[in-house]
Amino acid sequence: MFTERCRASAEADAINVAFFDKQPPHSAAAMTSVRKYETRTKRAGITFPVGRVHRFLRKTKRTQRISSDAAVYLASVLEYVVAEIVELAGHTAKDEKRKRITPRHVMYVVIFSFAAVN
Repeated sequence: MFTERCRASAEADAINVAFFDKQPPHSAAAMTSVRKYETRTKRAGITFPVGRVHRFLRKTKRTQRISSDAAVYLASVLEYVVAEIVELAGHTAKDEKRKRITPRHVMYVVIFSFAAVN
């Protein structure tokens, strides 16, 4: 009789362990295997952080609502401008026979490009 109760208790414990060992279908661990989160930066195919730009846009308090498209657009424009400046600063550094871009090279690019526009 005692052995039967012990055996029944052991079987119940095994069932409980097997039941609690499984992940519920709505848990975070189960969801990661189904769909991986992709950032807006990756979806847009750019390098600048879209989420951070969106946060800064909301912090400006110029308007109450900012669309997510505005953040993507602004991040891509910022990335383009920075890429152009770095490219021209690289050419300036190469003209001076330097291997590194310094703040002076960036300053030259900004001043000369502004002078060329005016």
